[in-house]
Amino acid sequence: MQTIIVTDIFGKSNALIALAKALNVTQIIDPYDGLDMRFKNEPEAYCYFSEQIGLDRYLQKAIECLSQSSDRVLLIGFSIGASVIWRLSELPTLKQIKQTLCFYGSQIRHYTDINPVFDIELIFPSSESHYDVTSLTTTLANKSHVNSYQVNNLHGFMNAHSDNYHDLAYQNQIKRLRFFVEGS
Repeated sequence: MQTIIVTDIFGKSNALIALAKALNVTQIIDPYDGLDMRFKNEPEAYCYFSEQIGLDRYLQKAIECLSQSSDRVLLIGFSIGASVIWRLSELPTLKQIKQTLCFYGSQIRHYTDINPVFDIELIFPSSESHYDVTSLTTTLANKSHVNSYQVNNLHGFMNAHSDNYHDLAYQNQIKRLRFFVEGS
């Protein structure tokens, strides 16, 4: 089984590489072709991603990468990467994807009509400034293959580069991710 991370807007950073090593991740899909962009802060990363890449282009990159794999795949996504996985979840052609775990995919709110064809677990933050997280998790709760819930942390709590990084929550989720990866 391959374990693949689909990154957030920061891409393949040192913090993400450390996480990948801790989980024995076999591949990282990121919007910047593996370059460490060394963004100064979240607004800079968001601006660059929005202007130079965008969700649709990142989705196509993920489809291309995953189409090359014939092994069973476990996907872990963060932020925009989680939203990419959500968009992938309706594609029956990606039969190799068996299970996913997605953290704070805020763009999912724009694609609630999607009905996943594989198991997808969505972990949302306690709140977001642009939408009602509780309403979204309620909307997604009745979908097949979907398990969604909120945690008591903010968007970005798993990313050391985020203003909302929370070390204790990160450590707890690492334990859970290890179990997720090893149990698949």
